[in-house]
Order: sequence, then C-alpha cells, then structure tokens
Amino acid sequence: MKFTVDLAVNPGDTVSGSVIVGLAKELEKLGDTATATGKTENLFPAGSGVTTKKFDDGKFFGTEYDFENVPLAVFNDGKSDTSSLHIERDGDFLIVSGALDFSGDGSTDLSSNPFGQQLMSTVDMSVSITVPGKIIETTGTVEGQKITWIPEYGKKNPISARVESPLAPPFPWLVVISVGGALIVAAIVISVIIVLRKRKMTQKAE
Repeated sequence: MKFTVDLAVNPGDTVSGSVIVGLAKELEKLGDTATATGKTENLFPAGSGVTTKKFDDGKFFGTEYDFENVPLAVFNDGKSDTSSLHIERDGDFLIVSGALDFSGDGSTDLSSNPFGQQLMSTVDMSVSITVPGKIIETTGTVEGQKITWIPEYGKKNPISARVESPLAPPFPWLVVISVGGALIVAAIVISVIIVLRKRKMTQKAE
C-alpha cells in the first residue's frame, strides 16, 4: 500500500498540501478494482478546501486528497480517536499528535516470514509536515522546517511535535483608517490656509 502525507501549516493556522492513499497495482489483476479503490475514498470530507482525484503512478492506484488553506478546526473535525492526525493551536504553540498503528494484535511478526518481508518491501508510507516557527520537540526527523515520520510496519508509530509559532497580531486597520483620515483632513486644512493666504496677498497687491 501507499500512504504519504505532505502538508504545510500556514502562518494563518490553515493547512495546505496533499495526502495520497493507494494500493498496489497487482490488486487490479484480482479484478473488482472498484471495491479496492473504494477503500481509499471518502477518508477526508470533501469541500471546505479539500478536493479529490484519482491517483495512479504505475505502481499504486487510489485517491489523492488536496488541501488548500483548510482551517485547523476543519482539518481536525470528526477525528475523535487519538490515533488520528491532529494539528492544534495551544496559545503560542502548534501541537501535532497522532499515531500510525501497524502493530496488529501482536501475534504475527511480519518481518520473520517471506510473505511479510515482501509485503513490507512494497509499502510506501511517510508523514511530512512543514511548520512555521521553532520546533521545540518531536518524534520525527527534522530538516529545516519540515518534520518527517517514516512509520515501521508491525509497530505503533507515535506522531508528535511541539512548535513555538505565535500568531501574528491582526493588522490594525482601524488605526490605519483613523490616521489616514486625519492626514486627509490635515491636507485639506493646509490647502485651504494656503489658498486664503494667496487671496490676501493678491488683495494687498491690488
């Protein structure tokens, strides 16, 4: 299977990027492709900046979810269990949490048999999140502002990060409008004074 997450948290607390959920092309040979594809669909609610399209790179087929400036509240909506990927604001910090649990019931070690080894060799899984601000702590690998988690099959893989990222103060439109209005009034007053002085000088000259 293929499960790749490549997201970026924007300064305005919105999420952009993509999530790809795919299955191995070999499954097409088994027929019933529609049922197989259906298992990759409807994983994220459509609308509110989320669009979907079919995915096929010749090795995997499935669904690609594209996010465009999706508010964090919308991104987290409907995710009640702690294993789901959450990106939340806590004061001046962004908190990333979740888990990719591939441990199963613990009774089978996939790495100890040929079938399991072949299965793991075809798995393409990664979670990458680019964040604004200072990365305080994380269970992932940091490269610049990007944090990446490469989950291991057969294990429970925690996803967590704490990022110091204060919200920018709102632009003071009211102050700008007030100051701008005052400047306009001042300019008008100055113009009137100049005109009146010119008239008085003209009258004296006559």
